[in-house]
Parts: sequence; C-alpha cells; structure tokens
Amino acid sequence: MNINNLQTISKKLVFLQNKQSILQTKPNCFRGKNITLTYAKNGKSFALPRFISEEMREARIMNKAAIDEIKQRAGFIKPYKAEKEDLVRLEDQSFPKVLWMNPKNGQRYYLLKTGKTADGKNIVRILNEDGSFIKEAVLKKKNIIQFEWYDKYKISDFNNLTHAEIMELFIKRYNPFIEVKQCYLKNQKDNNIKNLLKQIDENTAAISCAFQFSHNISPTSKLKKLYYKILNKRVKVNTENLYSDLLNFRETKDLNFEAIPPHIRIFVASGNNGKNAYNSILALKNIEGVGSLDLKGKLAHYSASRNSYFTQHYERGEFPAFQVPDGFMLTDTNVIDIPLKSDKFKELKTLHGTSISVSIRAAKAVLNQMMDGIL
Repeated sequence: MNINNLQTISKKLVFLQNKQSILQTKPNCFRGKNITLTYAKNGKSFALPRFISEEMREARIMNKAAIDEIKQRAGFIKPYKAEKEDLVRLEDQSFPKVLWMNPKNGQRYYLLKTGKTADGKNIVRILNEDGSFIKEAVLKKKNIIQFEWYDKYKISDFNNLTHAEIMELFIKRYNPFIEVKQCYLKNQKDNNIKNLLKQIDENTAAISCAFQFSHNISPTSKLKKLYYKILNKRVKVNTENLYSDLLNFRETKDLNFEAIPPHIRIFVASGNNGKNAYNSILALKNIEGVGSLDLKGKLAHYSASRNSYFTQHYERGEFPAFQVPDGFMLTDTNVIDIPLKSDKFKELKTLHGTSISVSIRAAKAVLNQMMDGIL
C-alpha cells in the first residue's frame, strides 16, 4: 500500500557492541483531516478522514478539557491576581470575555475584549487563569456559518427563540469574538448547498451543522450493513474494501460537502437517537462528528454514531435552564443569556442535544484558530 500526502514515521535500528537499541524519530506534525490512501492492487484512492492529523490531536486534547470543565465547574483557579479594572470586567456579566484553553499547552487564559481595530478585528487583553496580565493582542477575523433545518417553530419556554437562535447563543458564549452567519435547509430532501457556498467568504473558518440524517443500526439492511460492521466492535472491517463500500452506501439525498473549500472545517452533530442510531452524513469526506457528554462527563444516553470513525469530538450537551427576574440563563455561565424583566424565578426544562455540543465545539475550534500564533 502506498501512502500519499504522508511522511512515514520510521524507526531506525542502531547496533552498538552487540546491543540493539531502537531510536524513534520525532513524529511529524500532520495536517489535514483527509490523508489520501492508494491501493496498488486496483489504483483506487480514497480519503481516510480519521487518520492521525493535527486536527484530531487537537480533538483529543479538547475532549479531555471538556470532561474536566464539567467535573470542575466550580473548581477553577480564582483570578486573584487580576488588576482592579480587569476584575471589574471579569465580574461584569455583559462584558465580552471567555476562559480559553490553549490546546498546545493545556493552560487556561482569560480573553477580555477591549475594543476593535479600524478594520474590525477584536482587541483582547490576555490574562493567566489567576488573573495576572500577559499582553494585549489582535485576534484574527473569523466567522462561523450555522447550517440548520429551516424551522419557524419558536420555543415558548425560552422567550420564543428558534432552535437556530439558541444555538447562536451557545456559539457566542464560547467565542464572543466570532461573527455568526445562518444558512438553512428546507427539509431532509433538500441537498442543495448553493446558498451555503454563497455565504462563504475569506474569513469563514467553520460550518456548524446542527441536524442529522438519522438511521437505525441493523445487520439485515444492506444499506446499513457497513455502519453495523464499523459500530459493532465484534465484527472486523475489511479496510481494503472500505472505498467501494462507502461509494455504494452514499445516498442521493446526502449533502455533497466536497464543494466546500478544504480549509473550512465542517462540524456535524452525531445525532440524538442513542447508541443504536447513526448520522449518515458523518461518513462523508471532510466531516467531523461531535457527540454529547452528560452532566457527569460521561457519554450522554442520546448521543448517537458511537464510533471514532464517525464521531471524534465530544462536548457537554446538557444545560439546566432558569428564568430569573433579569431574564433567562441557558448556558450555565452565570450570565443572563436573554434579558427579560419579570418577577419569575424558576427552573425550566434542561436543554440537551448534540446540536448544543456541535455549536460549542465549532466555537472553541475557531477560537483556537483566532489565537494561533499569539500564545
């Protein structure tokens, strides 16, 4: 098997005085989610989207951080070294800020928005987790496109917001420096992405897809047999036949994301129908699946597509919601997400779903891009 676009990590054997030692060369830093593999027997090539890459390394680090955030929600270091003005900003609920985890070193930093440049880029103050000042910086300008079903339904419990508007709240809460655009599909038969392509510009970094083409896992259905093989760990998959299997599996109704420029990351919700279901979009090229964690940091019962071939990212997907006299609190960040004066103080139903998880992961991943080269 010949491997294209990939430098082989080799091992060298050194013999000294009849003693053998194995020296491992330093691993290469792979980039790109789709390493191309070519089989010499038939000359066919296909992308292996879940191969080792910089993005997948980042995913594993961020998955661990997401679990830590859930388990340590009240246990982070207090910013006791913050200057007086920074402390006011940190305590001000309306001030744009976020606690960001740098995937390069695992350290957390406060990013506080202090203004904008003439060309619209955000200026931030960067603090250590203890509040001590590091430096000011200008963030790269980026945007995310929300790609969702067109849904006029307004959720009465949450001030008549739509699903897309609530997902935008989560994106902005985890990345307050991002511009968010919306694009909609009419229904499950709509596989036209022309409108999506029109939304893309030079600053588009990611697409967050909060929808699913859900199927139940079945060993008897020819169409679903490939998924059954991969999701059932007791069944071995013939990798050499994977290319043709995937081609045969694709349905005409599946969205064709291959027209999306390859530098734009496409995050797709793993689906909400549990362990016996999968989202067929996750088999397509350049797609990254995002599943949900519950409030204990475990895989949520509703999170589908439970295999690393389909789902590589995991974020919290359950958020208790409250209505208080100043408005609605949905994102569990101790801030008012939807201002609304009332005399009410009550717990609402818990928001949950992989739509929330994919929104959060897309926001965090793009923030990593915006901070690249700054720390």
